[in-house]
Amino acid sequence: MIGKELGELVVLVVRERVEREGRGAGRHSRTLPSVRYGRNRDLVDEGMLVVDPWHWLKENGALPIDDPRLYRRVLRIARFIEYAGPLERNETRETLVECKRRPRGKACPGLMWVVKTDDDGILSHCIVCKTDEALIHNWQKTEWADGMMEPVPVMLAGEPLH
Repeated sequence: MIGKELGELVVLVVRERVEREGRGAGRHSRTLPSVRYGRNRDLVDEGMLVVDPWHWLKENGALPIDDPRLYRRVLRIARFIEYAGPLERNETRETLVECKRRPRGKACPGLMWVVKTDDDGILSHCIVCKTDEALIHNWQKTEWADGMMEPVPVMLAGEPLH
């Protein structure tokens, strides 16, 4: 589990850099420097995606199914929103989303964690390879903001499936 001090430091440094360099103001997301720890807890700059999901969604909030590459990226961001949306500020949880980094040419075995920051952003990061992947803002009105959908009964021809 991520240590409270480490989590607070990462969130503070990321927030400071986002405020200094500005959030993704244009039509597209931007990659800004992020923070990770090396073996001696030295800060190392990496690339981190800062994204407003509405820049990638259709006007009605639908996924962009006509662009496979963009669809995969948005779906990954949607999963982070689904896991982190119900969290209180400054809470974190592990997801079942695999880390996509390949340190030293090998797939990282880590699962991503999400943190809801105190300014209501969502930070996704891997605690195995110590990299931040995305800082998501303006996610609150997406269809994934409340977490997983409520269960519904399966119906076949009007009858519940047993």
